[in-house]
Amino acid sequence: MPFIYSQDALKEILVSSKKVSAAEFDAAVADAQKLNQPVEIAIAERGKITDRDMGALIAKAYGVPFEDLNEKGVDKE
Repeated sequence: MPFIYSQDALKEILVSSKKVSAAEFDAAVADAQKLNQPVEIAIAERGKITDRDMGALIAKAYGVPFEDLNEKGVDKE
């Protein structure tokens, strides 16, 4: 499933939050391309930001509420 934001938008969100530097983001992009994985995964695997924090920052940037489905759970029906 494609993401609704661009890589440039994600970089702006994360760098402006000071959770990830521009150089760290660019290095994660290079890793993601080598491993054929989304940049979000490469960033999280570097340990600079958690999946939850990244999701919350993206949601805040787009003005939508954030729900951590790992904590809340998902109804299987």
